[in-house]
Amino acid sequence: MIAFDAHFVMLALRPAIPASVDRAKDRVTNLLAELQKAGERILIPTPALTEFLVHAGAAAPLYLDELQRSAKFKIAPFGIRAAVEVAAAIEGAIKKGSKRDGSKDTWAKVNFDRQIAAIAKVEGARALYTDDGNLKKFAEKLGIEVLMLGDVPLPPSKTPLFDALDQTNEEAQEASTTITQNSTGLQTDSSRRTGDKARAPETPEEEET
Repeated sequence: MIAFDAHFVMLALRPAIPASVDRAKDRVTNLLAELQKAGERILIPTPALTEFLVHAGAAAPLYLDELQRSAKFKIAPFGIRAAVEVAAAIEGAIKKGSKRDGSKDTWAKVNFDRQIAAIAKVEGARALYTDDGNLKKFAEKLGIEVLMLGDVPLPPSKTPLFDALDQTNEEAQEASTTITQNSTGLQTDSSRRTGDKARAPETPEEEET
């Protein structure tokens, strides 16, 4: 079993949302297909579910019904064992001089992140998928493997030949742009010395007779 934070739940269920990497929706759709092939369930901690439902707006009841009906997802509450994990994390952070453990986020956000990480741990998730650096830090301190959105691979291309042609065209365009930029400023003579193109060639001075 793996765990999703709110951002990954949104990418899994909603049509399109802003993301930190290109083709984020394609990445997560491919991830869902791979997880389904492997028979893995996706854990959604209730604090992450709360964040997702807030952003879902009027469609929240429909999404919640879909999550509860699907065998692929498991919604896990913040229970006693998770509370013990969070309490220990807060105590350790206070002893180090910062109850937020160095985070610049609000106290509420720090608590949400700690709860998500703790639920993932006590429910036995082998990995947590997130695009939040602070949540990553809290989860790793609990011994959970964390995968960021950029770690999720793109799906295999269905048109590799055309992709290769596109890449070749892009490289040719970049090379052409570089040559054009160089020709407007600097030129190279036959001895590989670079000089100012606009400068007139020097002529030797006549010797005095």
